[in-house]
Amino acid sequence: MRPYIIALLYSAHLLAKPIIFHHIPKNGGTTTIFLLENHLRSGRICRDRFVYQITKRSTQELSEFALICGHFPFSSLRHIKAKRITFLRDPVERILSAHQFWQKYYLSQNRAHLLPNEFLIPPGDPLEVMDNHQCRFLSDFDPTDFSISPAKHLESAKYNLQHHFFFVGITEDLDSTLPSLFKALSLSEPQQVPRLNTSEKQYQYPRELIQKLQERNWADIELYAFAKKLFSKKMKSLKKKKHMK
Repeated sequence: MRPYIIALLYSAHLLAKPIIFHHIPKNGGTTTIFLLENHLRSGRICRDRFVYQITKRSTQELSEFALICGHFPFSSLRHIKAKRITFLRDPVERILSAHQFWQKYYLSQNRAHLLPNEFLIPPGDPLEVMDNHQCRFLSDFDPTDFSISPAKHLESAKYNLQHHFFFVGITEDLDSTLPSLFKALSLSEPQQVPRLNTSEKQYQYPRELIQKLQERNWADIELYAFAKKLFSKKMKSLKKKKHMK
């Protein structure tokens, strides 16, 4: 290949925006990462998964990746120009799933002390400590700073979803969401959507607990409703483009 062609290809690579998947814990992210990495394996993929790892990299280094996936809040990577992706989930169902995940993989294996570093969730039972975590994860503010009100996190997260994200998916609609995501990215659609790292409900939770979770996570509930509207709008846009071809 001629040198000037190589130079052009290299320049195009540097100008291309990486795909960043902001994986909010327990929102179907393991499945999404598996499929994205499988489709983009010919590109440069960042293997970091946690914020304490990714913050050690320079802006230039991060910009040269084709794909970055992990438990990275928006605030940790907002300086990177990228095609951003995230998924939101019904807040109460998500907390119940996180509770069972915590019991099985963290509490039983004496790893509970790792939660703050890995998922940016305060130590303890998710039923008691998770507080509008999706809003905190997607806002401009530090998700671990509890001096910032949920209302501020909500306002910022709404703005970011609407103006800084290429695709906002809904975990409950994963079977239809992932093919639509790949279509939007101009990638071949996955033939199957595997279910990875899922947590099944082991028992019924008291109604009083559900109500308490709803009250405490009111901002996440509002953000989830907002995300569903964005998702619906995106689906209509993709269908319109399909019919125009």
